[in-house]
Amino acid sequence: MDKLIVLEENGDVTTLHSDDLPDFGPARVARASHVEPGAAGSDGWDVVLTDHPLNGDLAGHVVAAGIPMNRRQQALDAEVEFLQDHVL
Repeated sequence: MDKLIVLEENGDVTTLHSDDLPDFGPARVARASHVEPGAAGSDGWDVVLTDHPLNGDLAGHVVAAGIPMNRRQQALDAEVEFLQDHVL
């Protein structure tokens, strides 16, 4: 996965969390989305954006739904791709 790092004018750095990120100093971590077992009655993983301010009008947007349970990595990949393309 390519890393997308956004450097704000005020010096803040915004990126997706990863265990291999460089040390930028003290961090504030906020969840931008969830990959969770599907809503009641569905079989699979759902990717849903949180109400984090970065998500703006997309808050609550369902990025993907019903990805087969044995394909969690596929759901995580969809989550990262959407956040990189539409949020960051």
